[in-house]
Amino acid sequence: MLRKVAEQSGSTLVMEEAPRTRYTRRDLKTYSRSDAVRILNRELALQGYQLREEGQFLVLRNLRKLRTEYTQRELPARPEVSVAPPTTPKGQM
Repeated sequence: MLRKVAEQSGSTLVMEEAPRTRYTRRDLKTYSRSDAVRILNRELALQGYQLREEGQFLVLRNLRKLRTEYTQRELPARPEVSVAPPTTPKGQM
């Protein structure tokens, strides 16, 4: 389906990997590329993907792979810090 939309809209499909499930839609109505992308994204989101229009390209992104994995670090213990209450300058009360 993605290749067909790209071909029919004169776009270049860019993707690192394709979703594993097949998607079929029978509809005789003609859609703009933006509407087709919107319709496809409803289904793709369920699988963790997003299709984006970027100029002449249709770019398929795996949303799970876009997340950066961070190493959880333990912060060093800080010594207790005491804060003195604010003082009023002499003569102002």
